[in-house]
Amino acid sequence: EVTCSGRGGARAKSEDSNACFDPPTGTRLVMSAAGTDERAPLLLGADAASGGWGWRKRALAGLAILGTVAACVCAVAATGGLGPVGMAALGVDEQCHSPLSQSAQKIGLSTYAPPDRCKAMVVCAGSPRAASTAECTLAEHVLEYMMEDEHRAGRLQQEKATYLGYWNYHLHQLCSDGFDCENKYPAGLQNLWTRDDWSNALSNVDGGDDIRTEMDNYYGKRDSVEPSSVVIAKTHEFDETLLTMCDRRLVLTSSREKEEVFDSALSLGWFTQPKEDSRWWFDTYYDLWQQWGHCWVSATQGDDNTARFDLNFKQLSTEGSFRAVVRLMAYELAKVLQLDDTLMDMNGIVDKVVDRDFQRELNPTLTNGDLRRATAEAASN
Repeated sequence: EVTCSGRGGARAKSEDSNACFDPPTGTRLVMSAAGTDERAPLLLGADAASGGWGWRKRALAGLAILGTVAACVCAVAATGGLGPVGMAALGVDEQCHSPLSQSAQKIGLSTYAPPDRCKAMVVCAGSPRAASTAECTLAEHVLEYMMEDEHRAGRLQQEKATYLGYWNYHLHQLCSDGFDCENKYPAGLQNLWTRDDWSNALSNVDGGDDIRTEMDNYYGKRDSVEPSSVVIAKTHEFDETLLTMCDRRLVLTSSREKEEVFDSALSLGWFTQPKEDSRWWFDTYYDLWQQWGHCWVSATQGDDNTARFDLNFKQLSTEGSFRAVVRLMAYELAKVLQLDDTLMDMNGIVDKVVDRDFQRELNPTLTNGDLRRATAEAASN
């Protein structure tokens, strides 16, 4: 069941359900994917509906900012790429920041505290509706086989990676579009600096139990991380904090043809038909998603301890291209773990992942769109 209520609009009650969305009337959409920690954008809020053209002005102002940031990114590329320190010199850091944490800090909401030390981190930072979940799943499975083999051979201390979940999940659940978040966080959530503060405040928030559970899960896993650990975190939003975690990092990004992204989002109900009536809103958020990707690109360039791997959606279409991208990813993961790939059974690792994942739905709940709802309706008839 979906409840459309609360400040800012609709919110899905369950982790794997689709919620309401009607851009013309300003109703807000929230959708979740079971097991993926991935949500659709909160495309509009109830406050947007009451604000009318004023909200559109804020959105257009946001797009103007995006254009400025894109220019900064181009400047970084032209200079051969700069790491996080170099970004600050160009002023890019003023725009390439976490849209969640910066907004949270304005009203006194704490962000996740990272592990004290870890060996390597995989940041699953793919773009929405561009195989981001599939890419992260492939990385998890490659690491699973690789780390088991290397641990068994005595070349790696840890046997498996630690999945930390969606980074700053609590903020993502409250503002999953990453836009104008300080005006979307529930009014009663302010000055929450500790887990106890959050636990008490979430009792009165729609979906608070889920957020509290995920927060507890994160800190339980974080507290188990050791200097030799390999960790994985998921995000769509850019977050510079992730670029300072662990000794070495691999950032996974993804890409897909714009119109395919639009069609995929439409099929899930993220936007409403007729298609052209939703194009303005889609373009707004697509530009935002692209900007997060550009920020990951510029931030990883010139950083010897951070690499980036991009997956194009088309690479998942045939077994040959699928196998090739899995192999390339495996070599990148071996590098970030500082392992000698010549000592590995790389063919065996790739074969296992291909056999396990090719032509299997790696993000079933989102891809099925309204299947859950349709199934429930059929059962009631």
